[in-house]
Amino acid sequence: MKAQPIEIEQGMVQCPNCGGGHLHQTEVMVHQRYGEDSNGVETRVSQDNGIARRQLAADDPRFEGRRDDVAVRLTCEQCLHHSRLIVMQHKGQTHVYMRLEE
Repeated sequence: MKAQPIEIEQGMVQCPNCGGGHLHQTEVMVHQRYGEDSNGVETRVSQDNGIARRQLAADDPRFEGRRDDVAVRLTCEQCLHHSRLIVMQHKGQTHVYMRLEE
């Protein structure tokens, strides 16, 4: 599913699948490029797997855009779907999106 801009009501993020508000954070992914549209590195942090780091090619689909991004993987308590809360930089602006995982 394509990432969709989100609206945050009263400081609460809702599940993009069912609209539920009971989401649990399961993993944090940081994608940093060495320059615009260049290769970079992914750092993942999770309770189950600890910290993992790997190099990424410029065209790797894990990059959300042309610059850096941070993604928080969420699991919905109601429908059990996984989604990502994504904060990314684009042309000097910061965008916040939700993406439902397939």
